[in-house]
Amino acid sequence: PPPPPPSPPRMPACNAVLDLVLVLDESGSMSSSVADMKDFARKLVFAFNLGESLTKLSIITFAGAASLRLGLSTNQTRALEVIDTYSPTGGTNIAAAITLARDTLNTTGRQADGVAGVVFLMTDGVTSWSYGTDKDAIASASTLKMAGYTLFAVGIGAASEQTLDAMASSPASQYAFLGTSVSDVTAAFSDLCTTIASPHIPPSPPPPRSPPISPIFSPQAPPPPANPTRVCDESCQFSSDGYCDDGGAGSQYAACILYGSDCVDCG
Repeated sequence: PPPPPPSPPRMPACNAVLDLVLVLDESGSMSSSVADMKDFARKLVFAFNLGESLTKLSIITFAGAASLRLGLSTNQTRALEVIDTYSPTGGTNIAAAITLARDTLNTTGRQADGVAGVVFLMTDGVTSWSYGTDKDAIASASTLKMAGYTLFAVGIGAASEQTLDAMASSPASQYAFLGTSVSDVTAAFSDLCTTIASPHIPPSPPPPRSPPISPIFSPQAPPPPANPTRVCDESCQFSSDGYCDDGGAGSQYAACILYGSDCVDCG
């Protein structure tokens, strides 16, 4: 038989300046996707030129606990060795993984030098009950984002789309994705450099503007009404669970994407 066709050439590696943390769900439910997960993770490693003044890569895996398998590093060979050991087992603790990613960026990242910190998380499920709920994952993600980092929340299979949207950086249409399989993720993120690095390319400086001309009279817009009308619904995934989750005044959690979406609990 004729030899198989050669693999298509890889796209040139990206020269982005990033601290990139790859977070992989290694819980037992991922056991049917081992080969695809390894392939995607390898593609991500090859997509970026690693270097002290370029991208540094960290790898975290999580099941019932989160493990820092590779601290922020420029060692491509070591990153590929870590990926080769990917072996799913156990439950799912998303919050622990996001917290570890934040701590890694806080302690060894280059944010003080103006380098963006990006977390790319992949999961196929929801938080196992013994490790809390998805609210804990969303709260952990909120803390990471408040620290100035970007979070891509990528799910497959039974992952909750609402949880992914709530965890991801804004807008969710850009930073959250749910597919049926890892193959869907590979297709959606075929150009990892553009998808992950482009939001962090500084915009061009605006052109100089002429000095403003002071008007003789400057009318002011009327103030907004004291009590704007808002629509109240129960669209939050955690609605009517006994806790106010919409992030407004007096709420216990900020687990809902929209304010006013947990009205039974929040009043």
